[in-house]
Amino acid sequence: MSDIELLSLQTDHIRTLQQRYEHAIAEQGYDGLLISSGAAPVRYGDDQAWHFQGYGPFLHWTGLTGQEHSWLLIRPGHKPLLSLYHPWTSGMPLRNCRTSPGCSRWRCVPVIVGKRR
Repeated sequence: MSDIELLSLQTDHIRTLQQRYEHAIAEQGYDGLLISSGAAPVRYGDDQAWHFQGYGPFLHWTGLTGQEHSWLLIRPGHKPLLSLYHPWTSGMPLRNCRTSPGCSRWRCVPVIVGKRR
């Protein structure tokens, strides 16, 4: 499958999710929905965390595994807003296309990359 076909499928997937979530948000009377990627719990008395496993709805929207402390904001009439947490970056562009704001996969979703949780 070519990159253009894959991008088209991803765009259609996000559009379908957006429509379904907008309907559910309006039906429940909310202004928006904030979906967390989740975070690995820290072991008691240790500086290590348990293995991280992402939250299902976040993965369904983004496909980004291993992305702790990140958020996706969904509001009716707006593009979804993806906020990625990268404590090791200092404003430099990410090199990995899967999470890079410049990657063509994310053209339909605005991306914020930050060091703060």
